[in-house]
Amino acid sequence: MTRKRKIARRLTAPDRTPLQTLRFIGERLNHPLIINDLEPKTYRGQEVSPSPDVKRIMCFAGIPSCVLSSKGTGARENLADESAAHAMLDFFRLAVSPEFVNKLCACKDDDAVLELLPQVTPVFEQFDKAISVDFLSINRCTQLEMSPSSLLRGREIKKRVLVNTKNPSVGYELEASTTPKPNRKKDKLSPNETTQDESNNGTSNELITISSGDSRSSSCSADIIIVSENIKVRKMEPMSPIKSPSPQVESMRKVDDAQKSCMAGEFVRQSRDRREEGIDSSTYFGQINTSNQGPADVFCCLPDPNPVRYNEDPYSDDSEDEGEKAVPSKRARTDVDETDNEVIILNTSSASLNPLGEASTSGESVLSKKNPESRVKDSDEEIGDMVDEWDENDDIEILEQDSGDQEVTTTTSPTTAQNGRLFDGHPNHQSFMKAHGLSVHYQAKTIGVVVNKKLSDSVERFVESVCERSLDSVKKLSSLAWDHYRHNTQSDATYNKKMNARQTLLNEIQQLFPDKFINLQVTGSTINGCGAFNSDVDMCLCYPTSSYRGYVFDDFGNDRSNSTKVLRKLDRAIKRTKYGQPLKNLIYRCEMIPAKVPIIKLKLNGIFKELEVDINVNNIAGIYNSHLTHYYSLVDARFPVLALLVKHWAGANYINNAQAGYLNSYTVILLVVHFLQCGVSPAVLPNLQYVFPDKFDKKLPLDELLLYGDISDKLPVSVPNTWSLGELFIGFFHYYSNFDFEKYAISIRSGQVVPRSLLPRDTANYPMFIEEPFDAINTARSVRTSEHMKQIKREIRKGLSVFNAQKFTMRDLRVAVWGDT
Repeated sequence: MTRKRKIARRLTAPDRTPLQTLRFIGERLNHPLIINDLEPKTYRGQEVSPSPDVKRIMCFAGIPSCVLSSKGTGARENLADESAAHAMLDFFRLAVSPEFVNKLCACKDDDAVLELLPQVTPVFEQFDKAISVDFLSINRCTQLEMSPSSLLRGREIKKRVLVNTKNPSVGYELEASTTPKPNRKKDKLSPNETTQDESNNGTSNELITISSGDSRSSSCSADIIIVSENIKVRKMEPMSPIKSPSPQVESMRKVDDAQKSCMAGEFVRQSRDRREEGIDSSTYFGQINTSNQGPADVFCCLPDPNPVRYNEDPYSDDSEDEGEKAVPSKRARTDVDETDNEVIILNTSSASLNPLGEASTSGESVLSKKNPESRVKDSDEEIGDMVDEWDENDDIEILEQDSGDQEVTTTTSPTTAQNGRLFDGHPNHQSFMKAHGLSVHYQAKTIGVVVNKKLSDSVERFVESVCERSLDSVKKLSSLAWDHYRHNTQSDATYNKKMNARQTLLNEIQQLFPDKFINLQVTGSTINGCGAFNSDVDMCLCYPTSSYRGYVFDDFGNDRSNSTKVLRKLDRAIKRTKYGQPLKNLIYRCEMIPAKVPIIKLKLNGIFKELEVDINVNNIAGIYNSHLTHYYSLVDARFPVLALLVKHWAGANYINNAQAGYLNSYTVILLVVHFLQCGVSPAVLPNLQYVFPDKFDKKLPLDELLLYGDISDKLPVSVPNTWSLGELFIGFFHYYSNFDFEKYAISIRSGQVVPRSLLPRDTANYPMFIEEPFDAINTARSVRTSEHMKQIKREIRKGLSVFNAQKFTMRDLRVAVWGDT
C-alpha cells in the first residue's frame, strides 16, 4: 500500500501588517510615520565594521526620535521596517495595554483600526502637551536627534507621558525641588564631617535656586534660596583686596575706549552697507527675557527636574577651618503675603519707572512696588525679613564671615553709571556690589551669566599686578591688538567677493539637483566677524530631505550617509565637466574629505581666483551658531578683535589644527566668548540666548535668520566692563592656565561652568568639553588624547609666562603685527 505524500502548507502573509497599521494611526493623528536608515555607531570618529543587515529607525513626525522611536534590523529594508514596527508596538503595550495591541494586530482593514483609535489618542495628546510646554527643553531637539543628552531627556519625557496617560492631573510643571541630591559615597555625615568633594575642591554643598514664580506661590520675588541640608560656614583666608584702578590705568582705558568706539562706528557703517532687506531691528530680536530665573539648564547635562537651579560657583574662595561648625539652613522667604506691598522687578520694559520716578529705558533694571507711595526697602531690612522666618526655638550659632564674600539675598539690580561716574561713584565693581547688597550671581538674572568668581578675582589681581609692573607694555599690547585686527580683518571688497562666489556656486549647483530647492548658506568666520581676509569660505549646502522645499531645521536630515551621497554626486559632476563649461571655468580644483562631517574643498578660478571654499551638507547647526556669534561681535567690538588675535596666536603655536588633534577655530571662538562672559567681572558679553530666547534659542526657519541688525540698543542695561583690550588678552591666558578641564565643562548657552560629573558617561573620554550652543554636542571633540590636551595647556602657560617679564610684546607670543618693533 502506497502512502500519500503530505503536501506542506504554504505560509500566507497576514492581511494587514503592523507597519500598515502604524502608518494609518500616524496619518489620522497628524503624526505621520517616519522611517530612516540607522547610522552605525562610531567611537571618536572611528567607524565599526560594516554589517550585511539593514538597520532602520522609526518615529512619528512632531515627536523627536529621542523621545519615541524604535529600531529594526533585517536582511532587507522591508524586513527591517517590520521589525521596527513590532518594536514600536511594545511601547503601546506599556502605554495602553497588551490587549489593545493584540486587537490592533488582528485588525484587517482601516475601519477596524479606526474603532480602536480613541484608545491610543490620549497618548499622542500627552506627547503634544509635553512638547508644547517645552518640558525639559525638548523643543531644542530636532526630529532625528539621538545625542546622549537628548536621549536622557527623552527618556524622562516618556516616563512623564506614561504617568500622565494614567493620571492627567500630574501635568508637566517643573516642581522646584528643595531636597539636595544624596551623596553617592556617604549617606550620613556627622555635623563636623566634610564630604570628599568639599575637601578636594574647596567648595560647599550649597545649591542656589532662583524663584521661578510658580503659580502656586504669590511671590513675584527672585530671592536666592539656599537649599542644602548643612551649610559649612568657614573662616575665610585673608586675601588682598582688589584695588581701584590707578589714574594711569584709567587713562589707558580711556584711550582704549576711544579705539573701541572707532571700531564700533566702523561696524555700524558695515552693518548699514551689508544689512539685508526686510530686517526691522525694533522687532527682529523679540522681547527681552524678564523672567529673572537665571540661565537655562545645561542641555548637555543630565535632565534636572528644576531647570532654574544652578550650582554655586564651583571655584569657591572658601577654605577649611578646624573649628568649623555645621549650621542647618532654613529657606529664605519665597512667598509674599497679600498685604506685602513690595514687588521686586528686574529687566522691566520701557514703560516702567526707576526708583527716582523717571522713565527707564528699554530693559533697564529697576525696583518698583505695588504701592507707589512707599519707598524701597534697603538690603538690611530685606535680610531682617529673612531672619524673621527662623524659628526662635532653633539652637543655632551664627558664625562671622568676611563681609566681602557674604551671600546677600537681595535682588537689587544696578543701573548704568550716573553722572558719568563708573560704578555709580564706587571705585570698583566689588565695592559697587557690596554697597548695593548684590549677590555674586546677580548677573545671572539680568544678563544670564554666572561669574566664575574665584578665577575672575584671580584674573583681576593678576592683571592688576601686570599693569603695576609693566603698564607701558600693556598699553603697547592694546594698541597692537587693535592694529592687528585692522590689518587682518576682511575688507568690504573681500566680503562682497565671497558673497558673490556663494551666489555663483548656488546657481551652478542648483542645476545638478533640479528636483530639489536647495540653498547655500555662508557660515563661519566670513560672517561672524572673527575672520581674516585670507580665511576660507565655509558654506552649508541645505539639501531638503523631509519635504520638497526646506524651511525649518527638521527639513534637513543630517545623517552622514546622505551627506556623503550628495557630496559624491557633486564631486563627480565637477570632475566630469568638460573644459569650457561654466562649472569647470569656475572651479579649478576639488577634493572630497570623508571626515565625521564630510566636506568638499573647492579652489575657485576666474574672478574668484585663489578663493578656497569648504562645503558641507545639512550641518544646519553651523548656520544658527554663525548667526549667534555674528551678533556677539556686534555687542562689543572687543570680542571679534580678541577672538581673531587668539586664533592667530593658537595657529602660530600649532594648537589651532583640528586634523592634528588640537582645537578648531570655532572652539577657540567659544573659549573667548566664555571668558568674556564668566571670566571677568562685570561681564563683557551678555548671554544672548537668555536675553533674546525667541531669536537665539529657537529652531527658527532659515529665512528668518538675518544679519547686521542693530542689537546694541536692544540689550538690557548693565554695569559696563571698561578693561582695555590688552588687559583682556592677558586675563584670557591667566583664566585658562588655571581652568581645570578635567573636572569642569563650559556651557555657552547657560553662561556658566558645569561639573563634568553631571554630563553623560560617554563624554568622560574627551579631554575637554565645550557645549555647542545649539545642538549641545562637544565642539572640542577634535582634541583626541590627553597628550594633545597637555600640549594645549603647555602653550597657554607658556604664553602666560611672557607677561611675567618687565617688558613684553606680541613678538614674544609669536604673533606678527605690523609696527611691532
